[in-house]
Amino acid sequence: MKQGMNRREFLKMTGTVAMGTAIMPMSAVFAQAADAKDYIHIGCSLPLTSTLGKVAGIFRDAYQFYIETVNQKMTIGGKEYGIKLTIYDDENKPARTAELTEKLIVSDKVDLLLSSYGTEPTLAQASVCKKHKKVMLNIGVASGKVETDFVGTVFSLVGLADTYHRTLFNMIAKLDPPIKTVGIITPDDPSYHEMSRGVKEDCKKNGMEVVIEEIVPMNVSDLEPTVLKFKAKQPDMIVNVGWDKILAGFVMMAGKHNVKAKLLDGGHVTITPFLKDALGPKLKNICGVTFFMPEAKTKDEYYGDSLNFAKKYKEKYGYDPAYHAAMAYTVPYLFGVVLKNADPKDPFNPDFLRQSFSKMDMETLWGRVKFNEKDMLVIQWQGDPPAPVIIYPPETAVGKLIYPSDPLGS
Repeated sequence: MKQGMNRREFLKMTGTVAMGTAIMPMSAVFAQAADAKDYIHIGCSLPLTSTLGKVAGIFRDAYQFYIETVNQKMTIGGKEYGIKLTIYDDENKPARTAELTEKLIVSDKVDLLLSSYGTEPTLAQASVCKKHKKVMLNIGVASGKVETDFVGTVFSLVGLADTYHRTLFNMIAKLDPPIKTVGIITPDDPSYHEMSRGVKEDCKKNGMEVVIEEIVPMNVSDLEPTVLKFKAKQPDMIVNVGWDKILAGFVMMAGKHNVKAKLLDGGHVTITPFLKDALGPKLKNICGVTFFMPEAKTKDEYYGDSLNFAKKYKEKYGYDPAYHAAMAYTVPYLFGVVLKNADPKDPFNPDFLRQSFSKMDMETLWGRVKFNEKDMLVIQWQGDPPAPVIIYPPETAVGKLIYPSDPLGS
């Protein structure tokens, strides 16, 4: 690959005309003949004992759910192999993630590597995979660095961080009364800064003025000062670019201080199990964006569609599978699809995997996988008790936006 080649150029070179994305690393592959043993070894590290532990636990559950779904077997060239899964705790520490990734590749000799979660740890993991010339499917980081630094190493199932809220802005562009002023809450994390930059670009494009942006620590415990600043500025719309704990704290404190807004965009974390438990009825009228909703009725090879997948998943784990679960389930699924046509003598050959993913274009539980920019669904929590309803884009919507709605007064 030529120096400085970006993902768009790489995908064109390999025969894929769609624009490539960059976002979170999720799986890597290691050249080792499968017929040397009777199982395929899958490994990963996850920040299980950290502030990201809840999402990491969802990743772990979804990985295991896929393995159980396929009866712990994958097929290579017509022959079935068992699946062995190894998961380490990287504690959300980049150095630890890199160390464990090196161990998985060199010592454990895994065949497929599923990525960790979190910006810096997953970028560290991607660096080790690049060093060993491995191929990854990415769901762990929403940073544009994947686009520029890991072309040919990382293929992403989700869009760039700075496009996360774009579908929602497309929806609200012509609201009556119009959105004129916007306030932004940005967790202090590299990916969230990229998301915030995209929100500000969307505001500028649509003639909306950003009257306040508050950057808050990921582990912030007191959001009252932030809430009071928002109350003073009175933006028409408030955007939380990410992190469900910050959104929960802001909503609770904003209710206490009677903050008003015409619309609240909670971001891509708005349908996490944690937020549902934390806010309950206070979720009513809050909007958000997501890559996956069972009601979109995407197709799945094993469960028929996303509604049945969601039903079976909840029966096993006791919570609704939001997009983290769906995309984590999809990663080993895609490896399984590709490996069916692999050369049994060298099934994990990185060039074969790279070509296979570059040319992939198929419908999955996650939606259409083509490794290009992926549009979000826009949802709003509606009803009593509130439940997420898809309201945009029109071809997927099952309800309409309630606006203006006083989302902080529920």
